[in-house]
Amino acid sequence: MAERAIHFPGLNGVRALAAVSVVVSHITIRLKDFGLDPFLFGAFEDGRPRGLDLASHGVTIFFALSGFLITSLLLAEHGPKGTNKVNILYFYNRRILRIWPLYYAYFAIVLVVLFAQGRPPSGTSMALYAFFAANVAFLTNEWVLVPIAHFWSLAVEEQFYMFWPWVLRKRSKFLLWICLLGIAVQFIAKLICYKWFPDSLVNTFIGITRFHCMLIGAAAAVLHASGTPWFRKLTDNRITQMTAWSVIALLLLNRFHIASIIDREIVACITVLIIMGQLSATNKVLDLERPLLDRLGKISYGIYVVHPLIIYVMTNWMNQMFDRNVFGYVLLYGSALLATFVVAQLSYTYLEKPFLLMKGRFTVVRSQPERSA
Repeated sequence: MAERAIHFPGLNGVRALAAVSVVVSHITIRLKDFGLDPFLFGAFEDGRPRGLDLASHGVTIFFALSGFLITSLLLAEHGPKGTNKVNILYFYNRRILRIWPLYYAYFAIVLVVLFAQGRPPSGTSMALYAFFAANVAFLTNEWVLVPIAHFWSLAVEEQFYMFWPWVLRKRSKFLLWICLLGIAVQFIAKLICYKWFPDSLVNTFIGITRFHCMLIGAAAAVLHASGTPWFRKLTDNRITQMTAWSVIALLLLNRFHIASIIDREIVACITVLIIMGQLSATNKVLDLERPLLDRLGKISYGIYVVHPLIIYVMTNWMNQMFDRNVFGYVLLYGSALLATFVVAQLSYTYLEKPFLLMKGRFTVVRSQPERSA
């Protein structure tokens, strides 16, 4: 049973915005399959239809948020005097109960659909997805399973948490430096590959395996937990918060771009600023602690997991139902989002929640109300 509880206001709202933007973008890049204009949001330089920039960075937002929340909860296990240790076994039990039920249920459903369509995946691809290595499958299109291609991000998170709790197991005054070192090492490796090996598999792998984005969130958690004055002054500041939300607005308008090599890192830092702004009682520009956003945030894992199959089914069964006018676009986006929300809510209520209730047996510090990461 949890000994202490921590409340992080607005974090479910951040999840909700990221999840919904991902769904919107994935609908957009499939518009052609519905007989609609795939260039609704413009095109990339190579001619590919462009989705919503906020959505393309939505996974980065999830990474930074996850790094912040998980690290905050693990640091809280140390206790006020730093005498306690992180219970590693409890941590992995919690992750299994949160991630595995929906992950494997959805995986099984997708396999049934693929086999029913006469498109059985290879044994290699099934093994990679079954053992949280979908980011490895992304190195070659041969192994990518379309309705669960997005599982690469879940694989990255689970791989990160294979080692991160061990780093946090005992309190260390060098933890911030460990975070900064990890960020620097991966970013330098990214720079080297980007400059000299742009077409290599290693460059692709580093580009999607964004441990450093989670470490940016983790570093913020360390600074927040230690009450570092300069960090509090920087983040609990109206100008800083207005700047952060301005970047989010530019992402919504597809107008944010500094340099491809650093855009994701900037978005991870902006996410940290948004998170800290939600924790502020005085300089909050937008309050994301709202009932609707809170509800969508609670089911955001389900939204993220199930939406590709919803879109996939719609492209096969409803691809001629939408007129090429404003009403057609509104109907498509509205119906796809609504169907995703309904299925995600059903998943949360009947599949995920029973396992979430079991998490209490292995919870030392509870996020209040209990929320997933």
